[in-house]
Amino acid sequence: MTDMLIQLSKETTVNNFRLVNVKNGLICTLEGPQGKELLKDLKQRKKYEYYRNKYGLEIDSIIKDLIIQGFIQVGNYNLEQTMSGLCMVLSAQDTFYQLDKGNLYYDMFQRSENDSKIIGLIGINGFSNSYHHNISFGSVQLVRESTREIADLSRKNLVGDYEVINCIQIKDYGDLGYTIDQSIMEKRISDIGILLKNKNIMPIYIGGDHSVTYFLLNSYIKNNPIQIVQIDAHKDMGYQRGNKVEHGSIIRKLSKNNNVKKIIQLGIRGPIEASEINDGKVIQCNISEVKNEIIANIPVYLTIDSDGFDPALNPAVNYPLFEGLTLKDFSTICEEVSRHDLVGIDIVEYNAENDTSNKLGAHFIGQIILEILRSIGESDAG
Repeated sequence: MTDMLIQLSKETTVNNFRLVNVKNGLICTLEGPQGKELLKDLKQRKKYEYYRNKYGLEIDSIIKDLIIQGFIQVGNYNLEQTMSGLCMVLSAQDTFYQLDKGNLYYDMFQRSENDSKIIGLIGINGFSNSYHHNISFGSVQLVRESTREIADLSRKNLVGDYEVINCIQIKDYGDLGYTIDQSIMEKRISDIGILLKNKNIMPIYIGGDHSVTYFLLNSYIKNNPIQIVQIDAHKDMGYQRGNKVEHGSIIRKLSKNNNVKKIIQLGIRGPIEASEINDGKVIQCNISEVKNEIIANIPVYLTIDSDGFDPALNPAVNYPLFEGLTLKDFSTICEEVSRHDLVGIDIVEYNAENDTSNKLGAHFIGQIILEILRSIGESDAG
C-alpha cells in the first residue's frame, strides 16, 4: 500500500481544520501543528510512503481511521470499497417510534464504557440473495412509518419513559447504505455485525432477506461461541446454489461452524427434504420447550424470518404458510431469550410489495419490535 496515492475524498469538505463527510455526516478535526501539516498534505495527491517517511509509523492508525470513515480516497479504489460499513449506516429522515437519531460511529468508539446501554435499531434494505425473490427497497421505510402510528417512544408510554427503559436508551441509527455491488454489500453487513461484540449496544437489525443473518454473524462466530434461536416457517437447511450464500441455505452453512453450539428452530412447518435431516445441532421444538433447550451461559442470537408467523397476521412475505406463530407465542419466546445473554436480533424477509393496502404486515413487524423492547426492559429490571 505504500505506493498508493491518497488524498481527501470527493465527499469531504474542509472548514478550517474540520473535515466533514457530506455523505455520512461524520466529522473529524485535525488539531495541533502536526494536524494542520497533515491536512495540507492530504489536499494533494501523495503516496502513502511519503506520510510514513514524514510522520513515522504512528501515522498508520490515523490514516486508517480517515480511510474507513470516508475522509480519504485511496488510489483507484472506489470509496465504497474502503469505507467501513459502520460508517455507512446513514440517518433516516423519519425514525422508528419517533425515537432520537443515533450516531453509530460515535456510540461505538467515543462513548464511555460507563454510559448506559443502548438498543440500536438499524435498517438493511434491498438485499437480494435469493434466486426467486428480492425484498422491496421500500420495506424498511414502510415499517418505520407504521411504528410511528403504533407508539411514540419519545414520550411516556407502555415501554418506558422518554426513550429509556430501565436505563437502556433506544436509538434509531438509520439504514445501512445500499450498493448494487454484492461483495461490497456483504462486507458492509459483516462490518455492522461487529456490534454483536459490543457490550454497550444491543442491535436489532430490520430488513433484507435471510442471508443477512449469515453475514451479520460472520465476524462474531470466528472467535466466539453462540447459540441461535430461529423463528421461521422453513428450516433453511438447503444446499447452496451458485457462489452466493442464499437465504434458503444459511442454517446449514452456520451449523458447520464449531462456534455455533446449537440452533433452536420454532415455527417450522414447511416441507422438509431428505437433504435437510438434522445433524444433531439443529433442533425443532414447540414454544413450551424453549426454556429447556437454550444452553445456559452461551450468548444467544435471535433471528426472525417474518414467514414464521401466521400469514393472517403478516401476509407480507415471499413464502407464506398457514398455522404459523402468534404474537402470544412470540411474547413467550422473547421472555425466554431475554433471560440470557442476548447479543443481537434480526427481523428479515418482510416484503412491502406483498403487503395489504392497510399495511397489515408492516404494523405487525412494528408490533413485534415493540414486544422485543418490552421483554428486554422487563428482563433488565428483574
